Amino acid sequence: MAERKNSEARIRANNKYNEKAYDRINIAVPKGKKDVIKAHAEARGESINAFVNEAIDAALTGSVAQPGGDTVLTPKALTTARSAAEAAGSLGGRPND
Repeated sequence: MAERKNSEARIRANNKYNEKAYDRINIAVPKGKKDVIKAHAEARGESINAFVNEAIDAALTGSVAQPGGDTVLTPKALTTARSAAEAAGSLGGRPND
């Protein structure tokens, strides 16, 4: 018989904490897409959950947090910001923009 990694009490405590700290969302993806998402997340050194949460944050905020605390704009947000800056004349006519 395999040895249990966690006791029943530890499992109950973890479940109780998770219930208080997190909302759950179940999603369905087409067959085969889960493996693609998992491979992509693993290539980035992330879990599927971390990757999906990052993608959601990027869609909601227009930016993505990077390792080390830096934040970069998504391509769509960058395009929107540039268009707004051009419309306001705040790019100053810099060459190569």
